[in-house]
Amino acid sequence: FVSSAELHSTIARWGGAPTMMLEVGTPKWPGRQRCYDGMRPLRLCWIGLHIGRKALPIALRSLAEVKARGLGKKVHLTILGAGPDTRTCQALCQQLDVQEMVTWAGEVPFQRVRQELERQDAFVITSLQEGTPNAVMEALAAGLPIVCHGVGGMSLAVDESCGFKIPLADRQTSILQFAEAISRLVTCPGLLNRLSDGALHRAEALSWDNLVREIARAYDTIPLTDAA
Repeated sequence: FVSSAELHSTIARWGGAPTMMLEVGTPKWPGRQRCYDGMRPLRLCWIGLHIGRKALPIALRSLAEVKARGLGKKVHLTILGAGPDTRTCQALCQQLDVQEMVTWAGEVPFQRVRQELERQDAFVITSLQEGTPNAVMEALAAGLPIVCHGVGGMSLAVDESCGFKIPLADRQTSILQFAEAISRLVTCPGLLNRLSDGALHRAEALSWDNLVREIARAYDTIPLTDAA
């Protein structure tokens, strides 16, 4: 079993026949469909360690691009988490002049994370390398559309019904495409509402109950052999 297209391609090149399957399921949360009419700032959330592979600077530079498009007052990003790169990222935030678009919430207990997700409109994750982040599955369960790179488990968990998958090419491409996805959520009437409904349906499809049944079916297909 593999949870990403990258692993599937690697194993297939060596003659294997892996099955694509996520390693985590969505929690049973009472999610709700989000409604956004453009009359207030779009509330975005980013969660993770402030380390290189999480690529928080891409999110900050995307905000600068959104601001350059005249939408600076229409978007607000809450950043949860901390790490060795926190001060560097906060300095970049100042340098890009997007501090008014950002709230640095720091490290918070799990219950606070759930409360924060409940307050948000969409979830942004800029990681360059991941398995299947629990935060993505929790955001789907909460009814939040996802904006992410199409890598790791996110390449399987997120589809066009519930968010945007940005191809991993180069930094500038990522910045521009994250900014474009965010801008579309702000300016396209009904888009966020539709993706939120899709997130709830996707969360149901990726529930732990369904994952367990999928694993059981996969094991049932393995032929039994007699012990020597």
